[in-house]
Amino acid sequence: MYWELIKFPIEHEKLKWEAREALRELDGQVHLFVRVKLTGTRFVQRALIPQVWVGKVHAKHVEIDDDGLSVRAYFDKAPRSGILYFGYLGQPELRFGRFEPKKVSVLDRERLPRGTVTAGERPIIT
Repeated sequence: MYWELIKFPIEHEKLKWEAREALRELDGQVHLFVRVKLTGTRFVQRALIPQVWVGKVHAKHVEIDDDGLSVRAYFDKAPRSGILYFGYLGQPELRFGRFEPKKVSVLDRERLPRGTVTAGERPIIT
């Protein structure tokens, strides 16, 4: 079909990302994640599980909003600088430019709930 005519991953100036730390409860424990929000196109819900990654670091959980206008990807390990991709089955469909860790809005560590877990490590506040 026409998919062979499209050069993937697609790059466009409208494809944007923003990142901030966020807390999420998993299995009864609060975890600290880097949440990356992707915008700039309509994201289609497919039968495949969506993926977001930078280099070899993949988001632990990816959600496409109900309206399809944004994606929220949760990284349990903070990605390093590199190209940010969205796709399925490890095949990049969209390229969101360079991810820069210094652009991540961080939470005040002193205000995190007791027992918060980071990057699969032991709790950072006891």
